[in-house]
Amino acid sequence: MCRAARPARLGHGQPAEPKNNPQVGMVNMRTVMPALQKAKPVKLAGEGLSFASVSLPKQLRETKIVKDKSTDDIANENRRVDQEMIAAKRRKEI
Repeated sequence: MCRAARPARLGHGQPAEPKNNPQVGMVNMRTVMPALQKAKPVKLAGEGLSFASVSLPKQLRETKIVKDKSTDDIANENRRVDQEMIAAKRRKEI
């Protein structure tokens, strides 16, 4: 009988901060804020920095309301849309 080993935990240092844990965030801020307050202002080399054009990303929302649709039909449509998005991303990467 072969037993599967526990998955390896790769990485170093402390684990990532848990989501929505204000206590951990406050502890981190207590250590960071004094250092930020003591830091000296620095002149950056980008004095003449200018942007040729700036625009907001296109907001795309395709919502359709369909009544009396089975959950299987919804799942199939979601799967199809996901596959189309993956294919579009792959075409951009090539």
